[in-house]
Amino acid sequence: MSSSGYGIGTKIMLAGVMAFYALRQATMIQTARSGEAGPALLYGLVAGLVVAAVLNAVAVPVAGLFTGDPAVAAEAVSLLRWMTLYLVPFGGLIALGGVLQANGRGGGLLAATLTGFAVQLPLAYLLGAALGVAGVWLAMAAGAALTLILAAGPRRSRGPASAPPKAARPLSLSLRAWRGRRGAGPSSAPGRAPRSTRTAAGRRSGR
Repeated sequence: MSSSGYGIGTKIMLAGVMAFYALRQATMIQTARSGEAGPALLYGLVAGLVVAAVLNAVAVPVAGLFTGDPAVAAEAVSLLRWMTLYLVPFGGLIALGGVLQANGRGGGLLAATLTGFAVQLPLAYLLGAALGVAGVWLAMAAGAALTLILAAGPRRSRGPASAPPKAARPLSLSLRAWRGRRGAGPSSAPGRAPRSTRTAAGRRSGR
């Protein structure tokens, strides 16, 4: 009975979560085009709060559309109530993820997600043993909040001093390759020296 109620609640919640991914696409496109997406984290947190409020408001009538069993519907509604604590940080994380991916920092986002998941698993076991299924929902919210904190934390910036070596190296390599193709000297094109020597020797013999 509980699994049926949680399945219904999860399906209802996923319908609201789609708004987060639409926001992530918008922040990703905006960041890729202009380099700035505005307060994406704030937008995500507000979206999470709005989605959580709407799901709580429609939880009872919408859950009733999926089942006629009051006990199953009550489990679905309970899940949506607890998921409010999860949806708010999760909305911020998804919106911020679009900015990080557009800036080429997907690796940091992945590391933060794995860390939050690693903390969430043992926490769910401990809280679940103490509080029951409500402890599992609290662990999910805590894992999402930790992931958001890590993803939004300070990151090492790419200083201007590190940019010139990266740009200078390809330039020097291209210049060397160009000189090699032009046959600037024996050191840059050792394979062409014998031909040049033979050509010069033939011209001297013709005179």
